[in-house]
Amino acid sequence: MSKSEFNCNCYLCKNKLPFDFPKEIIDELLEGRVVLFAGAGISTEAKEVFKQNLYEQIADELGEED
Repeated sequence: MSKSEFNCNCYLCKNKLPFDFPKEIIDELLEGRVVLFAGAGISTEAKEVFKQNLYEQIADELGEED
């Protein structure tokens, strides 16, 4: 991917950053010796994934502003 492809700051592209995955981790993944853990906030708080987070959804259902 060329550097120019990372200049887009739109909703979908703004978080796409260049990343080199370490070969050692790839090797361990292929051997089945890696467990990936991503905390709940990786998707629940990202507006790119859900329009509302859990707190906003509950507040909306209760008719609360905050």
